[in-house]
Amino acid sequence: MSIRHRWRTFRHQVAFPTQLAFGVFFLKLFGDEAACERQERLLAAAKVGTVGWALHRLLHKHEVRLVPGYQGHDLKHVLLQFDLTATDEMRMQAFMTGNAGLSTETFIGLLFLLWTPEMWNELPRWVLAGRLAPPIGHLDFEQTLERDVVQLRQHIGMNAALSKADAMLRALRHRRPGRPRGGDVVAQTMQVA
Repeated sequence: MSIRHRWRTFRHQVAFPTQLAFGVFFLKLFGDEAACERQERLLAAAKVGTVGWALHRLLHKHEVRLVPGYQGHDLKHVLLQFDLTATDEMRMQAFMTGNAGLSTETFIGLLFLLWTPEMWNELPRWVLAGRLAPPIGHLDFEQTLERDVVQLRQHIGMNAALSKADAMLRALRHRRPGRPRGGDVVAQTMQVA
């Protein structure tokens, strides 16, 4: 196993989860855990096909519970179809930065970028997709739980936003004939001198 692979494994399986666990511990100290327990009961009783049902399945799959003050964050994991992994967390935070702007939640989430440098090239794509999608930062947690998950995902239009973002980024990378790039300008300037 290479040093590079070991470092990546450490970042994703030790550093990222440790930083996350510290954050969750801090939020639980000051948050309303009774409200989270009540909301978890709502999730367990949610109808199949609803956002609440999908969120319950996601939390159960990863054996995690709602965190006080971060229920909306978990809701976005379901709506945007991001798993609870370091790479998907960064994608979601970048999307939400583009969609709702830089908030305390997204700023704290983006601090995790330290552990995922392999994601840095992807982030402009997700920020741009967030800007192109309808705003979702305002969704009320409990009212959203009863909505149909497929319909709400279609309304958000993640795939369409990603397709548009990809096309825009390709256009930015595409060199237009007759228009010099930065390196070309430097080379031309050196030739003239």
